[in-house]
Order: sequence, then C-alpha cells, then structure tokens
Amino acid sequence: MITKINRIKNLGLVFSDFSWDSAVSNFNKFNIIYGWNGSGKTTFSRLFDAIEGTSIKDLEYEIEDDQNIKYKQQENFPKKIRVFNQDYIQNNVRIFEGKANSISILLGEENKELISIIEVDKKILNGEPGDTSSPGLVSLHDGYIKKKKRKIIEHDGKFTEIAKTIGAAIGGNALRDYRKPQAESEFAGIEYKTELSDPDLVKFTLVAKQDSIPENDTISLKQIDHEILINILKEYISDKSIIWLLNKVINSFQVETGKGLPLGNLTSQLFANIYLNEFDRFIKHKIKAKFYIRYADDFVILSDDKAWLENQVFRIKKFLWSSLSLEIHPNKIFIKTMSSGVDFLGWVNFPDYKVLRRATKKRMFRKLKENGYKEDSLNSYLGMIRHGDAFKIKKELLSKGPINHYLN
Repeated sequence: MITKINRIKNLGLVFSDFSWDSAVSNFNKFNIIYGWNGSGKTTFSRLFDAIEGTSIKDLEYEIEDDQNIKYKQQENFPKKIRVFNQDYIQNNVRIFEGKANSISILLGEENKELISIIEVDKKILNGEPGDTSSPGLVSLHDGYIKKKKRKIIEHDGKFTEIAKTIGAAIGGNALRDYRKPQAESEFAGIEYKTELSDPDLVKFTLVAKQDSIPENDTISLKQIDHEILINILKEYISDKSIIWLLNKVINSFQVETGKGLPLGNLTSQLFANIYLNEFDRFIKHKIKAKFYIRYADDFVILSDDKAWLENQVFRIKKFLWSSLSLEIHPNKIFIKTMSSGVDFLGWVNFPDYKVLRRATKKRMFRKLKENGYKEDSLNSYLGMIRHGDAFKIKKELLSKGPINHYLN
C-alpha cells in the first residue's frame, strides 16, 4: 500500500514542485481527498495513472509504501492500481456516440476466484486468441447476424428472379405487373414444398422459361487453364523445343495463378479454339448432337427434342468443369423455340430472318454518340447491319451522321 508521496515534479501547475510535509499524516487504507474546483484533484489522480504505467512527459515522483520501500518514475510498483477520474470517463464513455468501452475492474486478493470466473467468461464470449476452432459467442452471434442478412438478400434476389421467370412465361417477356411480392405470396400458398436437386433446378427453370438452345458466352479467355492447355498441345506436338516456346508464351500472362490468356495476343484465339476443340469433340462424339454451332466462346445446339436438350445441360456443365476447368454462368444458358428467336452473336435469329439484338443496338448508338458519329464508325456499323433485317436502324444511322447515301 502507498503510505506517502515524497516528491512530485512537472505534474501541472499545482504539482510542478511538490514535497511531502512531515506534518501531514501518512495515507491509510481508505482516504478522502477534497478541495475546490481547480485545486488539483484530477491532476493529482493522474499521478496514480503514471504509477500504473501511463506515460506523462517530464514527470518525476517518489512514492513510499508501508514497508518503507521507495519507488520512482519508470520503476515497477508491485500493486495493481485503477484510476476512475475525468480522463477515464472521456477515454471510455463515448457520450455522443451512445457507446462505452468494455470496463474491467480488479477486485483484490480476496476475490481471486471471482476474477478467474470473469476470465473464463471472457474466453467464452471472445474465444481463444489465435484459435479458429474456438471463436467465442460474440463472433458466433456476429456470424449468425451476417448469415441471416445474407439469406434475406438471397431470398429477395431469388424471388425477384422467380417473378421475372414467371412473368416471361406468362406474357412472352418480363411483365411489369408481376413482381417479387406476387411470387412470395403464391409460394406461401403452396401446401407441399420440396427442395430440388441442382440438375432438377436447372431443368425446371428452363422448362418454366419455355426457352431450346443451350447458349453460353461466359467461357472466356480468363478461364483457360495453362496446364490443361499445355497437355492438350502435347498430344499433337512432339517437339520439346516447340512445347517449351509455347509454354513460355502461355505462362507470360495470367489473370490468376495458372489461368488466363491475353486478349490482344495473336496466339490467344488459336489457343482458345484448340482448348475448346476438346469440347467440340465431346458434343459431337459423346452428346452426339447433330446440329452444333460454335463461334469462339458462344455455342448453340439445335434439336427438335426439348427433353433431350434439357438432359444435356448437366452433362455439358460436368464435362466443362471436370475436363477443362471451365464454368458456365447459370444465367447464360437458355432453351428457346426457333419461333421465339435464337440470340446468337449479337443477332436474334428466326427461321426466315434475323434482327439486331436490342442491347447491341443500344451499345452501337451509345458508342457513335460518344465519338461524334464519325464517318468511318458509321460505315463500320452500316456494314455490320447489312447481314440482317435492319432497314429502320439503317435509316436512323444515316440520319445521325454526315453520310446521306449508302450502297444497297
């Protein structure tokens, strides 16, 4: 126990140079220190913060305990000290935020058992530091809240997509008056609910959309696996020097470790076709599709058997993942009738004609507007739309720029 303070220097104005008066009694177990505002009570309490370890610039002191042992600044005092003063309130109670830091109090020798219980409770709440297998109740609760919020977002997203699908199935496109609330309401009215397997989910989603051509445009150069590509090349090229050179070219670029080909590289399109040749062979020899079209990363399969097409979706996804480490985005697979149009390479294709995809048209006019309807850009787009039924688009293009005639 501290019995007296022999000396204090450089602790505010009041205690800039203080010495203990021999006429003053020593401290007892309990002491009351009082005085007027500004008399130095808070400043005096900061001395005990310093004894506990808080750094105060230029402070010097000497204290004495009941064993007549003296301690100076930067010397370790063996007893625990806790100070609850104005500084403590400002540091731990954030009034304007309506929050407070966790406050710990050491209760003394006689309450060691209670202190140990507090430590156990801390571990239960906060977990063992560095032990991922024991995260603590606070972390588990935070994880539960995040998971719950994520499920709500996923739930909302799923019913939004369901509403779009049902709207499209009813009216041929996404109906504006059929939205998420209607989908949720009708789902709630279903008496027997079952969870579908992944293949069945794909199958029934496609049926609901009433959409007969699996089409994919997400097999990109970014996904191509370097090791798989090199192994495919080795099947056709026996010369080790050429393989060494191709290996250097392929591994000179990667989007992530061991994956991806550069978009502007002259060899990339060739490598992509060699890579997807494995897929072409699978479609022709395993799936045995009679009518199959692929251009770069877009492909179409035609059949008059809708059920057969539905059954091939899972087989195709499985082959692409297991053999080529490729994934098809679930929103990029469609089964459509020819009469509803096949969206392929920027055009919607019908049996007797084809029209420009709406998104392609919007992108075309946006880019032309950005570059000021330059003549060379107009010529380029006019050349492109000659391949389909786009008379109205052609007229609109010609009215925007300097060209007033075009060869039919």
